Amino acid sequence: MLRSIVIEILYLTNQVNQFSAPDLAKTPIRSVILYLNSHYASPITLDALQEKFFLSKYYLCREFRKATGMTVHTYICRKRLTRVRELHALGKSISSAALEAGFHDYSSFYRAFQKEYGCPPRQDLG
Repeated sequence: MLRSIVIEILYLTNQVNQFSAPDLAKTPIRSVILYLNSHYASPITLDALQEKFFLSKYYLCREFRKATGMTVHTYICRKRLTRVRELHALGKSISSAALEAGFHDYSSFYRAFQKEYGCPPRQDLG
């Protein structure tokens, strides 16, 4: 439990530092990040981001990783996992919180949670 809390604090600290970087404000990646922050619960593909922001998905992936230190998929997954933890803390069941956060089925949530935190959701959040 303590390990997952420390990981989350480090992740959130990193995000604050990344958003305050002055060079990020000059790039189209800032717009992508803002979009992802408000649409992470809906299905998002690189093709959809490419069309929305008029960027090559290869350029988008490279610049996103340069700006945030992670892939678009990892960023979305971490946003969703953080939201699941918030919703669970507010009293929602783990499975309903996972669905509301944007995971389309419990098994994909379970795998993502296990990969990120190193233990099953019921052990960490239960």
